[in-house]
Amino acid sequence: MGTLTRKFTEVLFELCTIEQGETLIAAVSGGPDSVCLLDLLREQAAKGLFHLVVAHLNHGLRPEAEDEAVFVRRLAERWGIPVVLGKIDLNAVCRRERLSKQVAARQERYRFLEEVADERGARWIAMGHQADDQAETVMMRLLRGSGGHGLAGIPIMREERFIRPLLPVTRTEILKHLQERKIPFVEDPSNTDRKYTRNRIRHELIPLLESYNPRIRQTLCREARILRDDDRFIEEALKKHLPTLICRFSEGLVLRLRELRVLHPALARRAVRFAIRESRGDLEGISERQIQSILSLAERPVSAKHPLPGGFMVERGHDRLLFYRVSSQTLQSAPVVLSGPGEKTLPAHSLKIVLEVIEAPVRGPTSPQEALLDLDKVTFPLLLRPRSPGDRFYPSGMIGSKKLQDFFVDQKVPRLQRERIPILASADGVLWVVGYRQDRRFSADAQSRKVLRVKVAGLTPLEEGN
Repeated sequence: MGTLTRKFTEVLFELCTIEQGETLIAAVSGGPDSVCLLDLLREQAAKGLFHLVVAHLNHGLRPEAEDEAVFVRRLAERWGIPVVLGKIDLNAVCRRERLSKQVAARQERYRFLEEVADERGARWIAMGHQADDQAETVMMRLLRGSGGHGLAGIPIMREERFIRPLLPVTRTEILKHLQERKIPFVEDPSNTDRKYTRNRIRHELIPLLESYNPRIRQTLCREARILRDDDRFIEEALKKHLPTLICRFSEGLVLRLRELRVLHPALARRAVRFAIRESRGDLEGISERQIQSILSLAERPVSAKHPLPGGFMVERGHDRLLFYRVSSQTLQSAPVVLSGPGEKTLPAHSLKIVLEVIEAPVRGPTSPQEALLDLDKVTFPLLLRPRSPGDRFYPSGMIGSKKLQDFFVDQKVPRLQRERIPILASADGVLWVVGYRQDRRFSADAQSRKVLRVKVAGLTPLEEGN
């Protein structure tokens, strides 16, 4: 067994426990790294340790992409390995989801690989990243300013599913292995195009740094391993604070400022990263400078905002930071007609509403999700709708009337949330700001003969904090 094979095998079985008969997916682009990965995996599969399936995604960006897909298919067939080929229109994905090509390609690649793994019942997906990739990534993130989390580089395992058993192996070792075994591969011509930052780092900066430290690649990889250990420690420390720190809602996530402000700066930065990743799906294009800008919102006026790549926004509310997709900040739904007592599920409003007539007298509402109305004062049909410009009502417990806009300001309801709060109304006016306050003109009291009880389920006002 050669040195590379031994190193690879040790890492592979240290990373994951593969039970006999299981299926493992190999992500193969056709380049030297993924072809080497496939060759080393097929050696282990030949021992009956697991079944192997090749997955290749054509992003449809380069003329050579079709030839690369053919190469991967023929190589897999020659070695007797099942292969799944996929193809997407990446430009269309970028336009539809407002993503850069790099971010979209990565997103679609992971999505495709997970789909193949799920179809084949595979727990593990192996990818061909190697030590030079790691060194270049660390240097690229250092130049960009990514903080300790970014400088931890490429994880050897991601989401307990994606594994990178070649990460300790250098590009030189891989090329030597392929040359000795006379295994063909394809070269992506874009890898030599120096308009890309990674290529300039690979072909210009790393060779220059080698004149100061001949082992600069190994040094960068070692630093990444150390920082990844630190990274895992901070992640575990943050988990203890998450129950009181975060609040989820349908369009995104909230960080409570009171809890955020008392965190150590290292944990506060990590909390912001967590919120971005959870609401946006990844941290692509997020620099340490952006993290600091978001943290600075805590000291700025209410409604201050910070945009994020991919159509996301962070907004300062009264006592929280809201992370959400811009296109989701308003309630885009037509009014729902409620012709009488009964139960109705309303997907557009993410709630279920129940109207029932009960005998008087009754006590007050038992929760913000319940309203008690005087049936004799209510005119059907009722409408459940978003707020309208100029809405005014007579809040219970207050004197006089109030514009709904002013009510929300007084109640410190974040601007984003105001567009999501359903309004129960009739031809006579607003009956209930759902989850917040009834209109006292229609509320049940000691003189009410019959009471219309309205209950909702599934509503999660941000002010409730759950």
